[in-house]
Amino acid sequence: MNLSKKIVLTVLVLGLISAGGYFLSQSRAQNPEATSFEACVAAGNPVMESYPRQCRSAEGVLFVEKINDGLEPVAESWGSISGTVLLGPMCPVMRDPPEDQCADKPYQTRLVLTSADGSRVIKEFSSKSDGTFLIDVLPGEYGIRSVAAANMLPYCASSEIIRVRINDTATTSVSCDTGIR
Repeated sequence: MNLSKKIVLTVLVLGLISAGGYFLSQSRAQNPEATSFEACVAAGNPVMESYPRQCRSAEGVLFVEKINDGLEPVAESWGSISGTVLLGPMCPVMRDPPEDQCADKPYQTRLVLTSADGSRVIKEFSSKSDGTFLIDVLPGEYGIRSVAAANMLPYCASSEIIRVRINDTATTSVSCDTGIR
């Protein structure tokens, strides 16, 4: 290869590298690095629809949506849920009238408060040894289930949607299935 071809090839390679650097710097100037969840979303980056939502920037930085802007609800806006957790059935064959040893028993366990449709976990809590619990919540509609949402026994769940009003206590019962049939 003669000297003039080497010079032309070198100039061409340097020109391509310079053009690539220029276009890369222009794209970064048009899409500046995100510094918050909102900026990450506005830049068109993908959003993971979890709770709270998450956005990963083009640079690989993960931003988490701030819920409620860090403001705590005022005390007057709370309600509560009280209830009892019962474990049963305790015997393979239930009789009428029921036998005392076969009655459902109070159950101490870890539970989660969920959105009414069960798709979002709001908080974890425990029932006491006598099966009772009391939790403070914002007004709304909720469900209660076992911490593990799998088909593990005993599986616990409230049977209906729990509706909580401001300054009111909703009462519910949570049944835990032993699997005994």
